[in-house]
Amino acid sequence: MSRIASRWSIVAIAVAASGIAAGAKTIDAPRMTCEDFLALEGGTQSRAVVWLDGYSTGSVRSRLGEVDVARQLLALVTLCAESPQQGFWDTVRAQLPSGQTKLEPLRMTCKEFVDLDPAVQSEAVYWLHGYKSATIAAETPSTQVDLERDIGGVVAECERAPTESLWSTIRKRF
Repeated sequence: MSRIASRWSIVAIAVAASGIAAGAKTIDAPRMTCEDFLALEGGTQSRAVVWLDGYSTGSVRSRLGEVDVARQLLALVTLCAESPQQGFWDTVRAQLPSGQTKLEPLRMTCKEFVDLDPAVQSEAVYWLHGYKSATIAAETPSTQVDLERDIGGVVAECERAPTESLWSTIRKRF
C-alpha cells in the first residue's frame, strides 16, 4: 500500500472512530491527548479546537483582530491519527488549521453575533470562553470545557440586547 493510501486509511479510521464515540461532555482541553480528540464526536472536535485557540490567545494576553472559525479539521485528525499519544494541545499549537471565516469576537456586537450561522455562533462562543478561561486563570484556574453546552441562552440574551458587546455577554454567562 502506498504512503498516501496508508495515510488516508488512517484518516478514515480516525474519522469513523470519532463518530462512534459517545462524546465527552466535559474535557480538560489542554491536557487531552490526540487519542482523546479523535474519540470526540465531530461537532465537539471543532468546539475543542476553537476553545483551545481562544485559550492560547488569552494565555499570552494578546490583543487581536480577526480569528479563524469554520476550520478544516482534517489536518488535525491526520496528525492525531499518526501520533495518538501526543498531547493534543501540542498538536494544535504546531498546526492549527486556518478557518474559512474570520471574526472579531472581542469587538462583535450581539446583533452581529445573532446574524451569524448557528455553527459559527457556536465557534465564537467557545473561542471567547477559552479566551476568558485563560485571562482569568490566575484568579480561578479552570481548563474544564463542557463541549455540549447549549449556547441558546447567549443567543436569546443577545436578541434582547443587540447593541451590547458579545464579549460582555460571554463574561456574564461563563
